[in-house]
Amino acid sequence: MAAVLEDAVQTLLGARRKPARPKWIRRDLEWLTSTERRDPFAFETICETLGIDPSRIRRKILSTTPPAVASRGSLASRRCSGSS
Repeated sequence: MAAVLEDAVQTLLGARRKPARPKWIRRDLEWLTSTERRDPFAFETICETLGIDPSRIRRKILSTTPPAVASRGSLASRRCSGSS
């Protein structure tokens, strides 16, 4: 679970230095902003399992994600479908 979280964080934060594939960024932003909890690998489930406050990490990541990247994948209102 920690590896899944780490991969998404690296993709989103790394987009500032070296743009990742837009598909990956959109996927990870959807996952990060989803409130889904039924999937064992949903962002909120992972945070809960690891003892991390999902709101806090979400704010930190979104505040450091470049505006162009965030706007490309600003799908906060959509649920993560797991496919992109």
